[in-house]
This record gives sequence, C-alpha cells and structure tokens, in this order.
Amino acid sequence: ALEVSAQSKYSRLGLAWELTQDNKLKQAITVTEQLMASTDLPEAVLLRAQLAAASGDYSQATDLFKRYINATPVDLSAKLMLANVYIKASEFAAAEKIADELLKFMPSHGMSNQVKGVARYHSDDLEAAKLHLEKAVKAGFREPENLLLAGVVNYKLKRYEQAYKYLVPLKDRLDNSHPAKKMV
Repeated sequence: ALEVSAQSKYSRLGLAWELTQDNKLKQAITVTEQLMASTDLPEAVLLRAQLAAASGDYSQATDLFKRYINATPVDLSAKLMLANVYIKASEFAAAEKIADELLKFMPSHGMSNQVKGVARYHSDDLEAAKLHLEKAVKAGFREPENLLLAGVVNYKLKRYEQAYKYLVPLKDRLDNSHPAKKMV
C-alpha cells in the first residue's frame, strides 16, 4: 500500500501498525499523531490510544479511547481496552462500570468478568471477586495474574483447596519470598 500511495491515510495507518509490530513505538506515535491531525480516521485514534496505554500514559489513553468509542460506539473491544486502562490506572470504579455494562449482554464473557473481579477485589468484596475471577478463568482467561488473584481471594476466604488449585500452577514461577508461594 505504501508503494501505491505513501500519502494515503490507510497506507500511513498500515505503516504505524508495522512500526508498532517492530516495537518502534516512538515512530508509530509520530505517524499516528500526524495521521490524526490530517484525517478523521477512527482507527488512528484507536492505535494512538493503544500506544499511549503501552507507554504508561493512562490519562491520554483514557481520553483517546473515549474519543474512539464516541466515534464507534458499537466496538465492544475498545470498551474493554478502556476498562483495562482504568484498571492499570487504579480507577477501579470506572473499570467496573464498563464491566457491568458489558456483563448485562455477555454474562459469561471472560475479560469482562476479569475486570469486574479485579474491581471487586479492590473494593474488598471478596465473594464477588471470587465469583467473577472464577468465571474469567473458566472462560479461558488463565493468565497468571487471574490465577494468582483467584488463589489469593480464595485463600482470604479460607477456601484453601480452591486457593491451592489456582496457585499450584504458579508455584515454580513465584520467588520463595512471594506471599502466594507461602500460601501454597
């Protein structure tokens, strides 16, 4: 596409994606910012939001994800990305609000349950955290973070067998001084 028309907005978006894949984030940011200044391409805003999140600029990522969602309100994946940014920024109530919206339509959705579980954990609602984290794991979201949090929640609820079930797959990954290793 770049060979046909290097100035096409889609070619420049493709270049930004290629730079992102090559881990040339600063260059990708420059291309997406130029693209956003010259076009109204929502996908450029989405990529720039993802780059902001990857760079740890959660404030900018939040603003850009909201801008993208306003332009394409049916994109549920962008809402989940925004919820994930809220989690990383420790804005658990905002993340939970998005999870609640999505869980109305997809009560078994893994990532929505993961977000809800993390938010409930940080609100000290361990029973709800357990319920949603276990739904996330059951839906295939068996990332170490989910297993760890599900294990910790069950341990705090004195459900030691369940805690063990979630924590034992992680025991070789955890340092001997890690609290979850001691729980196992």
